Amino acid sequence: MFPADGIRFARIERSAESRSRSAPAATGRFPVPIRIRKGWLMNVSTTARHYDLAPGLKDYAEEKVLHLKHYFDQIVTANLVFSLEKYRYRFEIAIHVNGRDFVGVEESDDMYTSVDRCVEKLERQLSRHKGKIKRRKQQQSVSDLTTKPAPEPGEPGEEEVAS
Repeated sequence: MFPADGIRFARIERSAESRSRSAPAATGRFPVPIRIRKGWLMNVSTTARHYDLAPGLKDYAEEKVLHLKHYFDQIVTANLVFSLEKYRYRFEIAIHVNGRDFVGVEESDDMYTSVDRCVEKLERQLSRHKGKIKRRKQQQSVSDLTTKPAPEPGEPGEEEVAS
């Protein structure tokens, strides 16, 4: 179980005095929930392949991914993969939203450029998905109003006028 506030790094090391029996220390390569505003948690896991990941780059990428919550606030997990192949820097984000997965992959000569372009791709995908959900809800509400049949004469619920 993770503490409610302030989790931002993949490794959390605590002294023996601060450990409690109910909340063991979180160590290892598990995804770590990051608390953001409105109380939503996002599990972010980072992987570096053939590449020594600088802490500054990791923080930069995590901040960019946290900004995706502005486009769609129901993001559950985000997997960040940094890789180096010869002279190409490749960045990949896989995001899981309730029932749907979004993936963005970008290669360039600079890792920061790859991160920026990949996040832009996911912004477009998430805003398009959010628009589809809104349109679907609007169509359902309009169709509910227009398809309500008028009661036929003789059915219960309508008063007959006796002359």
